[in-house]
Amino acid sequence: MSENPEIPENVLKLAWEAGEGVHQIGDYRAVKDRKMIVISPAILAEGPKGRAHFRTVVFPRSEHFGEFKEASNALQRGGPVGFNQGSVGSTFVYRRARKKPFYLDLAQAHFKTSRGATKDSQVFGIRRSLATQYQGWRVRALREAIGFAERYKTELRIPASTADTGKFEEDIRRVCRDMDIRLRRMREKWVMGESRRVFSINPRLDRRGRRKIRG
Repeated sequence: MSENPEIPENVLKLAWEAGEGVHQIGDYRAVKDRKMIVISPAILAEGPKGRAHFRTVVFPRSEHFGEFKEASNALQRGGPVGFNQGSVGSTFVYRRARKKPFYLDLAQAHFKTSRGATKDSQVFGIRRSLATQYQGWRVRALREAIGFAERYKTELRIPASTADTGKFEEDIRRVCRDMDIRLRRMREKWVMGESRRVFSINPRLDRRGRRKIRG
């Protein structure tokens, strides 16, 4: 179940060179549109009892990669920010056992904006206009996580503490509305007998709770 959190440079290069659409590049799945590239594992690597985890990393267009790489220097090292410098952001998803829900536990941007930043300045942080251009990165990463849950016929759950970050809750509701997917808030048992609030996304049900018919 070991996972290399660093996306290989050759995978990113081939994704940049590819046309828009979905591509399998080695062990990775790359989804490219006119704004950015989303890279995640093509196949879920399972450990004992079906435990698994994976990262989805969102990269900018090649012409903006250098600016994002410079901007990453403004962040403290450690965690997901320590990998894939030059990326826009990443999410971390895990599953405790086979047939259990996936959990999206982290959605973190890999840059900061700076009021004084320009394309050619030495100020740490990217331009606000560029940050605005890539503000949809979490939506794209969330769609990938939902796709994994759908392929493995289970739910995707997002702790309320994660959803409260920035405008992520707004993104969650928007994606489920656009994809016509069941979204509900619930409490689940957690550690030491405690409970916590989560968003539960079931890609097999529509927004009214009816089972979707697949063609």
